[in-house]
Amino acid sequence: MSLRNHVVAVRALAAGVLIWIAVQVGQGLWLGEWRYALSGVVGGLLWLTLVVVLPLRSSIALACPSCGYSYGPRILLKMACPHCGEPVPTDVCTGRGMIAVLVLLAALVVGKEAYTWPMALPSLPQEEVSVTVQRNAYPLVESYAAFPQTQMEHYVLKPGTPEAEEVAEILSDYTYRRCWKTLRGDTAVSGLGEVQCYLSGTDFDLSLLGSRYAFINGAVYQIGLAGDGAGAELAARVAQALE
Repeated sequence: MSLRNHVVAVRALAAGVLIWIAVQVGQGLWLGEWRYALSGVVGGLLWLTLVVVLPLRSSIALACPSCGYSYGPRILLKMACPHCGEPVPTDVCTGRGMIAVLVLLAALVVGKEAYTWPMALPSLPQEEVSVTVQRNAYPLVESYAAFPQTQMEHYVLKPGTPEAEEVAEILSDYTYRRCWKTLRGDTAVSGLGEVQCYLSGTDFDLSLLGSRYAFINGAVYQIGLAGDGAGAELAARVAQALE
């Protein structure tokens, strides 16, 4: 791989990261999740620094053959050494291994983005759906020991009723995405919220745990972003709609 093609590949990688940041921001604003947009900007800039800026400043392979200085980030704007002004040569090779590295980095970014892409929560089926709402109650205290207590409420959502339409509208306001627990195939999570809602039908199974995680047809997914409280808010809204 010639040095010039190497620089062109790095510039293409930088452009791809910037496009990826723009997509993240647009997606976050479209979904109304400003935290997702902010995390996309921060994560994208960190990735840009790691795979583009640092190699340009420190890699010997990306140094000007004429003056010996690293090209640095300014080579992204003009195909000439910012120190001596010499154009990036085409007769200097940097090795084929860099091609594999760049392809691997690009595949990693695209694969991660595709795997964690947000999806709309499943809508209520056109059938009766059984709903169980579980709330944390005041603990039972006996002999200086506190025993956790829960309050259970049971409902049935019928198609076309105001309650079913309201719950369906609430579900449409939220998204879920795959996470590390999905990849591992976890069947249990810790840290349940104060309100949990369990919805089940013939081929419909949605467990809102009142935390960042939820079970959808037996698999664990993440609701919203880590720390944004979307999971707890969703469970509370569904429970309130059924009161």
